[in-house]
Amino acid sequence: MGCCESTPDVPDNIIPDPDYDGSQTFTIKRLSMFNSDCEALRGHNPDGDNDRWFFLNKSKDSGSAIIEVENYVRDDEENPKKGQVLWSASFTDRPQFSATPSKRIGDIGSFAFDMICGFFTGESPVQEISDDMHYVNKAKARDRGEDYTRIIKWRLQTDATVKAGTRLDQFLCGSDPMTLKVYSQGAAVCTYDKQTNEEGHTHWQKDTYEFVDYVDFQLKKTDDTIVAQWRVTGDSFDQQSAILDTSMFYTNAEDRGKVKVTTKEGYDPTLCLLLAHVVNLEYSVDAIKSDFSPSFPGSP
Repeated sequence: MGCCESTPDVPDNIIPDPDYDGSQTFTIKRLSMFNSDCEALRGHNPDGDNDRWFFLNKSKDSGSAIIEVENYVRDDEENPKKGQVLWSASFTDRPQFSATPSKRIGDIGSFAFDMICGFFTGESPVQEISDDMHYVNKAKARDRGEDYTRIIKWRLQTDATVKAGTRLDQFLCGSDPMTLKVYSQGAAVCTYDKQTNEEGHTHWQKDTYEFVDYVDFQLKKTDDTIVAQWRVTGDSFDQQSAILDTSMFYTNAEDRGKVKVTTKEGYDPTLCLLLAHVVNLEYSVDAIKSDFSPSFPGSP
């Protein structure tokens, strides 16, 4: 396949789709370094081609994106590379952030930006942050003084539309789509250091550090019934972990480049696979920091 073509061939052994409510284990791995397409293999220690189960196909168009869970039953003559779509999630590829202007540390200024609590209501070690120095200390930057440090605080509110394809789960949502709501917040810190070259010219060296406090997720039906909700701890705290345990799935991303997924009983395992993939690929701490681009002035 070419450098940007990552549609995998049909394996010799096509694994049947799983039952609707039993627990399953998967290993998600990327197919190419040039795009976001992935494959879900059976088990946590898959046996190469024999355990290729689903294609996690991401496509983009005009700022929108969709991820589809495809099996390897390709019976559409007009789309010979397209498998049957079990579930899909559509969303904005690069979500919009709300952010304060940059300000000096401790400067109240003439604006306010209240970091609000997300919609997660369970127990969590994360607490709300109001102290600018929390982020400065976390950056572990050398102390350049309050006059040479600026901060931007931000928050993100977005969602993804989750639709059933061949898996019309009548108990969960029938043919109606569900919404995966996402809320996150954090900050970016910039420190300045005046540099002088051999010719006596000066310039400001900028060092920027970005932090995510947490990411909240909530899966809702069209009637606003909450199916599940959970919180991912960010990197502005010491509790950040590669392991995520929710009511629908458990993931372990300690093995770089792979995510091991265990789905919980009572939910369609292919829906849980999709959610685990979206959470780890699109709304991980690293992905959110990649989407957010803080703008600091050239000098303090």
